[in-house]
Amino acid sequence: MGELMRLNWQQATPVLATILAASLASSCSAVDKNPASPIATSSTTSAPSPSQTAKPLSALQLDHALLTQSDVPEQFNIITGSTPEAAATPRKAATASNPACQPILDLAGLGGGSATSPEADESFQDSAQSLAVGGTMLVSSTIAEAQQFSTSLSRALDACPSVSFQSQGKQVTCKITKLKAPNLGDESLAFKAIATTGEIGPPTHDVDAFVRVGSTIASFSIRDAGVTPKLPADLTTLQIQKLKAVQKSVAGAS
Repeated sequence: MGELMRLNWQQATPVLATILAASLASSCSAVDKNPASPIATSSTTSAPSPSQTAKPLSALQLDHALLTQSDVPEQFNIITGSTPEAAATPRKAATASNPACQPILDLAGLGGGSATSPEADESFQDSAQSLAVGGTMLVSSTIAEAQQFSTSLSRALDACPSVSFQSQGKQVTCKITKLKAPNLGDESLAFKAIATTGEIGPPTHDVDAFVRVGSTIASFSIRDAGVTPKLPADLTTLQIQKLKAVQKSVAGAS
C-alpha cells in the first residue's frame, strides 16, 4: 500500500516541511489517556454511497478537487502545495520497526511509496489556531486498494500504542492515541501523537485523519507546539463535499 499512500508532507509546502523535519529528529512523549477528541465521532464505515463506484481520479482531477481560497470561510488561509504535474522526488522513507505499524507512518507522511498513484496536496492555516499548520492530501487508486489501506491502518492503530523508526541516525519512538474520527466519507480514522525533540521547548502535537471516499483517500494533518490542535470540522467537511462533487462530475462525463 506504499504506492497508494505516498503522503509526503516533505514535498508539500516549505512551512510543513520545516515542521516535519523537526519532528523526524524527535521522539514522542506519552499522550493523553483520555481520547476526548479534537475531531468528531468514532471511526465509522457508512452505508455504500455513489462514491463506492467512482473511478480513480487523475492528478489533475485531484488538484481540481482541492479546496481553494474562495471555497472556505475567511478564517482559513489556503496555501497551495505541489502541482499535479510535478515529478516525484526520490526520498529515504521512514520504516517502522514493527511492520504492522507502517500504515501509521504512511498516513503521517513518513512512509515510502512511488509516483504510481495520482495525488494532490495543499496546506492551510486557521486564524482560530494561529500557530497551527495543517495540510490536506488526496490520493486516488482502486477502491480495493483504498479499502485495503483502510483495513491496515485500522489494525495498526489498534495494535500499535507506539511506533518506532530510524531518522537521521536516531531511534524515534512516537506514542500513538486513537481518536474519534470525522463522520465523513465511506470510512474514517484518526489518531494523534505528541513529539519531543529532547531540547528545550514545547513538544510538537500532531493530529492526523483519514477519510476514504470511494477510491480516493483524503488525508488531513494539523500540527502545533505545546497544545493539541483541532482539525477544523467545517474545512474537512467542505473538502469531502468538493471531492464528491468532482467524482460525480467525472462519472457523469464518462
